[in-house]
Amino acid sequence: MTAFFYRPILSLRDYSLSKIYRYFQFRFKFIIPKEFRLHRAYFTQQGRGFGEDAFHAFWYQVFKEFRPIRCLEIGVYRGQTVSLWQMLSRHFGIRDTSIYGMTPLVAANDEVSLYPDLDYKSDILQNFENFEIPPTKFFQDYSTSNPSQFFIREGNWDLVYIDGGHDFDIVKKDFENALIGLKPNGILVLDDSSLFLEYKPIVGAFKGHPGPSRVLNEFAIKEMEHLLTVGHLNLLRKYS
Repeated sequence: MTAFFYRPILSLRDYSLSKIYRYFQFRFKFIIPKEFRLHRAYFTQQGRGFGEDAFHAFWYQVFKEFRPIRCLEIGVYRGQTVSLWQMLSRHFGIRDTSIYGMTPLVAANDEVSLYPDLDYKSDILQNFENFEIPPTKFFQDYSTSNPSQFFIREGNWDLVYIDGGHDFDIVKKDFENALIGLKPNGILVLDDSSLFLEYKPIVGAFKGHPGPSRVLNEFAIKEMEHLLTVGHLNLLRKYS
């Protein structure tokens, strides 16, 4: 197990996608602090969040290595990722962070997803209070509106996570705006995007949806440096 204890993200690119996934599974179960496992357990209960355990370990390593300050998640749902980012920023002593979530705060269904009808704003605030962390700043709108697109393009972001609508045209527009809005060497994570990669997920894991996966294969990996695949998450870096 010693060889699996810690590997910088860039060094993991020599591994198979299955081995990379198992690496982050191992780190979730045995390495990252307990508070982050409890955070994942909370959001797993009562359908509060999606994703997989390995992703908490992935984000832990992203914040450890890249230390992003200006961060944006497009598509918040019930706040699992942005609340995790707040906790990670505190854990690693990253100062002056600006963490934003872009969401219409309604059940924004698409061609592959149906969401419950609830008071998303109150729900998200309650979830943040549960972990005694300050709430994220929210830009309340669909990512395709003109104000939202301007906000994404002008954000000068260190990190953008595209986790909103799964329809191809929407994901493509989110990607195009995020690429403009990222700083040189800024990082982008594309959710649900490994459907067309040579990756056989373990039981309980998921490869992704057609829309985000097409955007990854047809645009993102051609226009950015592809750093890592962890399950259906793909990490990319903007060229300087």
